[in-house]
Amino acid sequence: MTRRTVQQASRRRTIVNAASGFPERNRVVLYVNVPDGADPYPILKQLREHAEARDWIVPEGYEFCDIGPEGRSRCDRIGWFEVARLLRESKADGVVAPAETLIAASPGERDQLRLWLSSLQKFAAYLQRDGHDGDAMGAENERAGA
Repeated sequence: MTRRTVQQASRRRTIVNAASGFPERNRVVLYVNVPDGADPYPILKQLREHAEARDWIVPEGYEFCDIGPEGRSRCDRIGWFEVARLLRESKADGVVAPAETLIAASPGERDQLRLWLSSLQKFAAYLQRDGHDGDAMGAENERAGA
């Protein structure tokens, strides 16, 4: 991955903002839920790279990790509570996670998650979808309601 100069990054931001019609770049929060004993930092690094490749902003302190069993409800996770708060308070425009199934395990929970994000006009981007690499919703059209 090639690093951009400050001028190149600024020019790209200007082009992205002009093309999107949004005055600012999207602010995103990174979220991962890992099993006990797993190291979340390599995954968080991948999530950050994914966000930066799309010119999204990851503000300082917007990385959250829950450690525990995969099937545990997101409502029982301290990290997810903070992610949800940032989204509800419009301090973040979206969430970037490894996979939707790591946020919401069952199909019903995933439907609820999507409806909730849509009601807030927020988006989610995933590194994997149904076991395949790639965004879950299409990186360029993720902002719900826009």
